[in-house]
Amino acid sequence: MDDDICGLDYNRLSLYDKMKSIYEGTCLKEQFRKAGLEVIL
Repeated sequence: MDDDICGLDYNRLSLYDKMKSIYEGTCLKEQFRKAGLEVIL
């Protein structure tokens, strides 16, 4: 955008990347595994 002086619109993670980061960086991955569930990314 023309008013994007910090470049935030170009440097933000996509929704997919945010969700993947949260899933892999927290206990969710282990908890899903313990419940017998698999997440395909």
